[in-house]
Amino acid sequence: MTAPTPPNRALQRLDAALAAAAHPLDRAQRLAERAALLARLGRRDEAAADRAAAQAERATAFDPAVSAALAMAEAMADFFLDFNLSARDRLRRAHALAAAARLRPQQALAAAWLAHLAYLQHDLFALARHLDEALSESGPSDHDTRARACLVVAQALHWAGDEAAAGPWYAQAREQAQAAGDDATRSALMHNQAWLRGVQARQRLLWGDAPAAAPPPARSPSPVALHAEAARNLDRLIGSRSLDASLDLLHALLQVDGGEPDPAGTALQRLRPVLAQQGLGHLMAWLEADLAWCALQSQPPDGQAARHHALAATVALDAQSEAEDRGLTHARLAQVQHRLGADEAAFHHRTCAQADLQAHRERQAALLRALTPVLERHRPQ
Repeated sequence: MTAPTPPNRALQRLDAALAAAAHPLDRAQRLAERAALLARLGRRDEAAADRAAAQAERATAFDPAVSAALAMAEAMADFFLDFNLSARDRLRRAHALAAAARLRPQQALAAAWLAHLAYLQHDLFALARHLDEALSESGPSDHDTRARACLVVAQALHWAGDEAAAGPWYAQAREQAQAAGDDATRSALMHNQAWLRGVQARQRLLWGDAPAAAPPPARSPSPVALHAEAARNLDRLIGSRSLDASLDLLHALLQVDGGEPDPAGTALQRLRPVLAQQGLGHLMAWLEADLAWCALQSQPPDGQAARHHALAATVALDAQSEAEDRGLTHARLAQVQHRLGADEAAFHHRTCAQADLQAHRERQAALLRALTPVLERHRPQ
């Protein structure tokens, strides 16, 4: 028997608004808003049903607010359910409709989500422009917009290496999400913090002075692991499933880095078919390189399996567009090849890792420069 879905505060609020809506267009807008939230929670069938119902309700007349809300719902489905960055086109439509009709709250919300996708695509000009718009056009009661915009600023600063500066923005995002009853944003905040901290711990390990050294066995859960488990517990509480694979992958990576090759290898093998399905296919090279390392760390070491996975990782590197991802994969492969006695290959990967590290640092600096005008005009409340 399937367990009942836990209550979600934002859904409860939308359900109440939907029950009170008498006009078909009002009902259509509430259905579209609920469809967007259900998509963010990973509840595909319910989100699709609400989108269809909203289309049916608005069949009586065109309304820009409803059309903008539907475009937003479709964008959230593209992004959270199909992991398709073409969601940006639908967000642009939602933004244009709202701006043309002077619907400032919807315009600001669309701008906040456009900033989120611009951050993911490293479009720095669009990121700064949309963040400025979202923070300028939203009012004190536009908690959804401010929560998303503050979260984007926080994770951008965190990714750029300034977690201290990100702290007040994380706090503001959490406060705004709490005011909105938006547990999905609270979940995203915890996921992002855990993932970024895990990646930065891996950078310190793999980009350090001794790339061939094995990490010591972990005796207790790391702070990153505890943070990731807190995010998982919140997801269970609010009924969110959209980010499950990223937490599973983070847990496996922490096991690899903590010297637990056998459970890590089992988990990574299980995740191989899942990554592409949940929008994480660009990390396949990471996974294969870690499987190679796990094969060498197991007792007894399996050199043949390590060579097989190292080759697969090298092939998968072509799909990694981010210098950070490439550099960490090269650094892991340098470890693998050093352990296999392939010194020339190890040197090649170490050289590539250092080049990618430099490119990553340059992108971090460029992001901080792009954010500076926004940070000068806006401060977390």
